[in-house]
Amino acid sequence: MNKNVILATVCTTLFLISCGKKEEQPADTIIIEQPAETPTPAPTEPVEQDGTSLEIGKDGVKINTKDGDKKTTIDVSDKDAKVEIKD
Repeated sequence: MNKNVILATVCTTLFLISCGKKEEQPADTIIIEQPAETPTPAPTEPVEQDGTSLEIGKDGVKINTKDGDKKTTIDVSDKDAKVEIKD
């Protein structure tokens, strides 16, 4: 009888231990960083810089002057002469 009680106690103890909550260890995570693709810059329109330019050729003379927002264009050729001032 004592053997049966001891055997039952051992079986019950093993059963309770095996069915108890087990804390699962989180799996090791590996983080792989990939560099983000840099977007290609959109083509920009050329910005006219302040200053004066002079073009001389067979057809005539062309002078461009820019100072901030003010722009002056003078075009002298065999066919016509033209002056343009923009504010």
